[in-house]
Amino acid sequence: MTTFMWTGITFSKETAIVPDTVEFIKPFSDSLIITIAGNTARITFPDTVIIAVDSTKSPNNPASTAIFGGARLTMRNYRVSPYPWTYYLLGGSKEQLSVWQGTQTSEVGFCGSTRGSQIYFYPTEYLTYGGRSANITTRPDGTQEYRIADHLGSNRVTLENTGSVVTTTDYEPYGKAIAGVPPRKGFIDKEKDQESNLGDFGVRKYDDGIGRFTSIDPLTEKMPSWSPYVYSFNSPLVLIDPNGRFPGDYYDVDGNHLGDDGIDDDKIYIADEKNADGSFSNAQELSITHTEFRKQASTVYGESSAYKMNSVTGDLKKEMFSIASVHQKNNLAYGANSDKAKEYLGLTPSQINGSKFKTTANAAVINAVTGGFDYSNGAIMWDGREQALFPASDNRRSTGSFELHMNTMGWNISDSHYSTWKANIGSAFQAPQQKAAPANFGNYRNKGLMRLHSTAVYGETIFWEIK
Repeated sequence: MTTFMWTGITFSKETAIVPDTVEFIKPFSDSLIITIAGNTARITFPDTVIIAVDSTKSPNNPASTAIFGGARLTMRNYRVSPYPWTYYLLGGSKEQLSVWQGTQTSEVGFCGSTRGSQIYFYPTEYLTYGGRSANITTRPDGTQEYRIADHLGSNRVTLENTGSVVTTTDYEPYGKAIAGVPPRKGFIDKEKDQESNLGDFGVRKYDDGIGRFTSIDPLTEKMPSWSPYVYSFNSPLVLIDPNGRFPGDYYDVDGNHLGDDGIDDDKIYIADEKNADGSFSNAQELSITHTEFRKQASTVYGESSAYKMNSVTGDLKKEMFSIASVHQKNNLAYGANSDKAKEYLGLTPSQINGSKFKTTANAAVINAVTGGFDYSNGAIMWDGREQALFPASDNRRSTGSFELHMNTMGWNISDSHYSTWKANIGSAFQAPQQKAAPANFGNYRNKGLMRLHSTAVYGETIFWEIK
């Protein structure tokens, strides 16, 4: 058996060997059998990938065998005679490293075969990445093509080694090619399925004719105000949705959304800035998911005094930062389901950049999760405006919507905190400075006690420690 090597190309994960015999992959199989020096072993995908190929021309010659470690293989089989196959060797981030074409045949003698119903593979592309897109395509004979992508990662121009233009492509906003010859990887560097003509976006298929996914988002409950079929939150000129799920998102310490990495892991990072190549400087992963981050930030926004403010004052910032710090210890919050919280969750991360109030809520959560300064002075819970509207003579446990903590817990407010809270609430303020719990309510056994002691007041929010 003759060995073929790839001239002028180096692959760090590849070793070429010459087997004695190779039993090629059969249709819909996940393994192959290879015999070397008389020893036979079954190789199962995707642990180690072994493909017998003719590396220079077509499958009509004896083959070398390439062993790829630490990679994965995905397959497409188009059920149209003569049954062409395409295999993709994938890297750790699921990017395509190389593309292999296969021919399924029952012809005895094909490629030296003594049996039929086999598939023979040969390489057509080796891909080199820069940013989101595969910028360089290397052919088995060593020739290269250079792809120029736009800000979304869509391939616009393909050049030869000499600089000559091979193809140009223009797209409608949602990705349908309207001029030129679409490359194999086109809109946002994604490939179309040849049979359905739908974009292969990983978890879901995408129809660029209508700008929608063809199935619902598996995480649709996390964005209740959006259609489960929506693509890029209806902003295809500035946002991408490369995999049909939620990507890892990056923020700066001020709560501004910097962008995402396109990886559907629901992770959140803080970084200094987004670089020109799409990477992020000094990125640090937070200990919560992006979904939980948004939930906490919406609660901070909903519980704060932002609704009545014209700008983010120093006091409002301290209020939000305090709520976020306490929320790490006590996740019970009336404002979690408020209209303001729902307003926050109805916006995309990039849309939130347009509101200083909401980015301050983001910054507050980032400060709390990363162990920043606690403006609540060690508080374990907080109360808002609603608790200040009832006089000492009201001894009810609850209004029917929320507990009256002066009765279930009892409280003691310092002179400075009391005067500040009263001034911030205004004429509707009726709360006493001190009140012991008048009775034991349910599981509360606080009769005669003042368990809550004020630690801080910002805006209309008072913060408590429990004694």
